[in-house]
Amino acid sequence: MVLNDSDFQNRINNTIPMSQLNTADYDAVFYPGGFGLLSDLATNEDFAKLSAEIYEEGGTLAAVCHGPAGFLPITLSNGEKLLDSKSVTGFTREEEIDFGTINDIPFLLEESLARGAARYNKVQPWQEFVIEDGRVISGQNPASAHGVGVAIAKQLAS
Repeated sequence: MVLNDSDFQNRINNTIPMSQLNTADYDAVFYPGGFGLLSDLATNEDFAKLSAEIYEEGGTLAAVCHGPAGFLPITLSNGEKLLDSKSVTGFTREEEIDFGTINDIPFLLEESLARGAARYNKVQPWQEFVIEDGRVISGQNPASAHGVGVAIAKQLAS
């Protein structure tokens, strides 16, 4: 089990604070899925600033499932929101209903992305769907994780 792994525990107990990160050391930011993103990274201005710096230095921003919530607070140095000109996808209302979480989440990601992004697209629930818009990559649901990973690898190789 990962919790019994001493190397893992050492990494968790010695995580580098965001204030000490050098964005020049990173080529990409990946926002994983999970409902926690709706409560923390969707409003975390400090992490949004780091992501904006990495993006403006030529880095890739990628997310899957609920991960695109992390894109919502990102404001670029010119004052524009990252999503103002981007097409994205993310976990849908139908998937929240199917998963039984519709009444337990702080907000519907689909609605927030549809309001905040230039374009929000989706496919039938639980099917793989990935959108690459320049260096912004998003996947609709867990079935899209592999496709997002492939897209990140492609971006990093170019």
